Amino acid sequence: GGPPNRTLIYYHGNAGNMGDRLPKLRKLHGIGMNIFIFDYRGYGGSQGMPCLHGVVGDSLAAYRYVLSRDDIDPNHIILYGESLGGAMAIQVAAQEKFSGLILESTFTSLLDMKKRAYPFFPDRLVPNEYRSLDLIREVHEPILIMHGTKDRTIPFTMGEQLYKAAPYPKRFIPFEGADHSDIIDREPEKYVNIIEEFLVEIGE
Repeated sequence: GGPPNRTLIYYHGNAGNMGDRLPKLRKLHGIGMNIFIFDYRGYGGSQGMPCLHGVVGDSLAAYRYVLSRDDIDPNHIILYGESLGGAMAIQVAAQEKFSGLILESTFTSLLDMKKRAYPFFPDRLVPNEYRSLDLIREVHEPILIMHGTKDRTIPFTMGEQLYKAAPYPKRFIPFEGADHSDIIDREPEKYVNIIEEFLVEIGE
């Protein structure tokens, strides 16, 4: 959908499936880029059952599939992670080559989310997985982090923590009054402009 040398891989969140992201994909497509989106196992039309390691494996497989295409420039890959998908994008970014990482409303770790949602549930019963706060320190390509200040699902402070832990170059953009899933609905023009500016800054 855009210049053949610029491709975005979209890692969606836990709720719904890739079809629910069509309005956002239209905005991203309008910026001018190829977009690849997929459903993790057990989501949408994908077979299987979701599991911690399986979803990570699916995320890596999606990246490697995109790179296997002869119509894609492997030197111009942008990773976009939304909510749970942010954890997946960070997992990929810590292992693979890419030119820019965009995170939207992303958490610091699965254990941190457990402590917020189920504070009385013993920590030892929750796998210490999706440790994005640790992994993001290993990401050395440009990072853009967006988070709603009124996010009731993943606290705004988690976005701030990820930003502080990330190496430079990086940007953190708060969306005032936005909840977990309505950043683009509240300020669509700001959303598009921020991503366009980020792409220009990283030479894409």
